[in-house]
Amino acid sequence: MEVLAPVEADRVQLQQVVLNLILNAVEAMSMIEAGKRELLISTEQTQTGGVLVTVGDSGPGIDQDHLDRVFQAFYTTKSAE
Repeated sequence: MEVLAPVEADRVQLQQVVLNLILNAVEAMSMIEAGKRELLISTEQTQTGGVLVTVGDSGPGIDQDHLDRVFQAFYTTKSAE
């Protein structure tokens, strides 16, 4: 098992980000009616001394038309309810 370097970050904010990614992944996979649902969370040490956290799922993904706006503040693909 690889030991990762300590990370300097706000514990609560980091927890919120990871939890939001997990909840979004679970919601995305709930749209799949049949088949295997997978959620993969991994960490790895980067060459620059940082830690990379990856959250992946087997949901439908993001429509190509929305990719350029994914990192805009408050952007969502969810319908307003």
